[in-house]
Amino acid sequence: MTSASRIDCLAIAHRFAAEPYDWPVAPRFRPGKRWSVRLLDRPDYEVWLTTWLPGQGTSFHAHDGGGAVHVMRGELIELVQPDDDGEPAAIHMLRSGFGRLLTPGRHRIVNQRPFVAVSVHVLAGRA
Repeated sequence: MTSASRIDCLAIAHRFAAEPYDWPVAPRFRPGKRWSVRLLDRPDYEVWLTTWLPGQGTSFHAHDGGGAVHVMRGELIELVQPDDDGEPAAIHMLRSGFGRLLTPGRHRIVNQRPFVAVSVHVLAGRA
């Protein structure tokens, strides 16, 4: 199986973010847990739509195949962890209207702002 290149992941994320009226479902928000839906499932990549209420986030995890995120609304923070026990090595602001390649290794994404966020994620291979 061929995995999409990291550059392709970012281009795909931008394309999906630019066409929200083509999505099969509108974003929803769920108290207590992030809401996500897979918009596209291809052999070499997946596209996910995720909503984030204030305080919601992921645990530290890795995407072995790489990927990208495009924030459509709000702001998110990506915390990068060098290993299982380390402190965050880097913090990246993910602002509305912008995309970014996901950092290799373990990372965590969090909505630390007092307003909602909506993002499109493209994951290459199977994480």
